[in-house]
Parts: sequence; C-alpha cells; structure tokens
Amino acid sequence: MKTGKYFVVYILILLLAVFNMGSCETVENASGESTFGSAFAPETSGTPAPVQNGKKRVVLDVPYISQHPDYPAGCEGVSAVMLMNYLGFDVDTDYFFDNALDAYPFTFDWRTNTYYGEDLDRYYVGDPTSKHGKGCFAPVIKTAVEKLLPEDYIAVVEQGDTVQSLADKYLNEMKTPIIIWATIEMRDSFEGTTWRISRTGRDYTFPAYMHCLVLVGYDDEEGLFWFNDPYENNGLTAYEKSIVEEKFKELGSQALAIVKRADYRADSAKVVEGAYYYIRNAATGKFLTSPDGETFNGVNAVQGTYTGEECQQFSLEFFADGSASLVCRASGRVLCVESSDGEDTDGCNVVIKQDVAADAGRFLITKEKGFNKISLKVGGSSLTVCGNYNGDVGDTRFSAGNVYAGSTDGDGYYSLWEFVKAGVK
Repeated sequence: MKTGKYFVVYILILLLAVFNMGSCETVENASGESTFGSAFAPETSGTPAPVQNGKKRVVLDVPYISQHPDYPAGCEGVSAVMLMNYLGFDVDTDYFFDNALDAYPFTFDWRTNTYYGEDLDRYYVGDPTSKHGKGCFAPVIKTAVEKLLPEDYIAVVEQGDTVQSLADKYLNEMKTPIIIWATIEMRDSFEGTTWRISRTGRDYTFPAYMHCLVLVGYDDEEGLFWFNDPYENNGLTAYEKSIVEEKFKELGSQALAIVKRADYRADSAKVVEGAYYYIRNAATGKFLTSPDGETFNGVNAVQGTYTGEECQQFSLEFFADGSASLVCRASGRVLCVESSDGEDTDGCNVVIKQDVAADAGRFLITKEKGFNKISLKVGGSSLTVCGNYNGDVGDTRFSAGNVYAGSTDGDGYYSLWEFVKAGVK
C-alpha cells in the first residue's frame, strides 16, 4: 500500500510541474541563480550609429517595464505596453490587461483528466497575473493593441521573416522597435502542457518556455540583438543573433509592430512567373493556405500561421489579357471561386481544385496602399479573409479564417495581400 501512495503523490507532483510551465516561468541555472543574456549595456539612441566596414549598430531608447511581480505570465502584454509607450501612447500595464486583452480561462477537469483552454491565436490562455498563466500569439496582441490605437495607426503582424530582416525594416528604416516571440533567455523549448481547445475539441500542446520581448537594437560587429526583456527584471539584454534567429523560428517566426498607416508599405517583390510565393494578408499577417492541399479536390482556401510548407506556396501563370491563375505548389491545383454562373462572385467561397472554368480561376493583380489586390477577372470581387483567426474548413464565407470573394472589407486591408518570394520553380 505504501508504494501505491508514493506513486499517487509522484503523479500529482508531475502534474503540478507541467501545469506550472507557463510562458514566462522562472528559469534558473545549475547554481540556482537567474540567468541573463548579457551583463553589459550599450548607449541607447533613436538614431542609428554610423556604418563602419559595412556593419551597423542600432539601439533605440525604449522605456523598460518588468513583468514581475504583477504579471509573471504576462510578457506579451507588458512588451506591447513598452512598445506603445515608446510611440508616445499613455497606456499602463494594468489598463492594457484589464481593458484590451482577450483572455480565456485555463482549467483542469479531474473527472476526465483533461486540461481545457483555447487557441493562442484567438485568446490569451490563462491568467497573466498567475505563474500558471500560459500566453498568446501575435494576432491576440494585434487585436488588443488596436483597441487602444487612434485610427491613423495600425498593428502589423509579421510572420515568416528573419529577425534581421525585421530589424532592418523597422529599427533601422522606420526607427521603431518591434515585439518578437522566442523563448525565455533563448533556452530550448519543448512540449509542455497539452490542453483541449474548447471550441473545436482538438488537442494543442503548448511550447514550454515561450516568451515575448521587445527588439530594440542590433550590433553587426558583435553579432548581437538587443532587447527590453520583461522577464525577471532583465532590462536591456543582449543575445547572440544566431540563437535568437533559431528560437524565433521555433516559436513560429512571428512578430508585431505598430506604425502609422500612411508610413507602412509591404515588401512585395514584383510578381513574376517562374517563382513560388507565400501570399500574406495585410490585415492579419497570416498566409493563404490549402489546408488539405495534397488530398482533397475543392478544399476551401483559408489563412493560416506561417509553416513554410508547400501548401502555403503558390506560383502564377499569366495569360495574354494580363490575368493570372494561382497554382498551389503542394497539389498543382488552381485557386478559383465557386460561382453558379461564373459572374456573380461576391460572397462566394474561394477553393483550390482542378478542372477549373477559365474565368473562375483568373485574377487581376494590382497595387493598392502598398500591397497587392487580387481581384476576379470577371465580377471584380477581391480575395478577402474573414477575421483574424486561422481558418477551419467551413461551408460559408463567414467561417472564421476562410478566404472568400468580396467587396472591400472594412478599411480594406483584409482584401490586400503581400507576395513574399519562397523560391524558384
């Protein structure tokens, strides 16, 4: 009987350990001391240092806020407030968490031995004031930040780029810091708690040591990225570029910036034949995706978090009239609009299939607001996404994350796209 009791106690200890692995739990080294990325700090400035031998050094002076002790699992929100404060917005952490962040409870059902939560692209999961809180991804912070921004500003979700390319674009060119998702002190992530997503019934495994911090600078000479790291009062902290790139990719290559709408321009290369492209939505930062691209003919096109897989890569085949078809690399099938008469396309689903009627699968690609609009050759409706979430293959345009043919939606950015070159055919 003693052995049985000890076994039960051991299992309970394991469950508590897993439960406690939130996005920003305390990490210690072998000697029991907190570990830091750097013990020295550079002089900060809003102006890039001169280029020497082709190398740059940029460190922006961003007001620092620690997430401890008030928000031990709230690195995402604290980082967002640092970014907003740098841009001159008078927002504090308490107001942000109380009024802007959409949170969903993290619970455990002892009857079924199951944890319950939600999709990190939809909600902050758990309680950021508790060490048991989990976290959220960039789309949730975008939604929260835009509740507090004036109309002439936009929160931009970036996915699929490198940290260096984002540093060049935002810190060096636009003189603004950005938020990135990586890991606590750039440690190796691993599979943490698994919970059931209440809305879909699917299981999701949380990446333990997930962390969010503010990229404020870089140093080419020393090979460092500089951060305002809200974890454990780390302050201005440096990590080696190579390890940051690795951990950034490990957490989905996602970042968030806040810029004036008038100043933001996408990095769309000139779209040409003979190349594959990721096609990223201007409003959500998510990518056009064929969810079952290799197996199912006629699957609804959706938007999804960047994976780098072939189901998110498309080539273009141009025709004499200037229109083009978009072909999924994974399946060789064509993006098209389901319309009974081929002309009244507004509100119709966008699908990926073979044997497509010519006009249903031909698009005109034009520039608008620094992005690309992808419009039907017949009818003029544009590829548009429904909301900020990853798509579930649904029956109608109103299924969250689905791509449909519609008129300009809201401020128009849900109907605009950026072509990011993925490779050569």
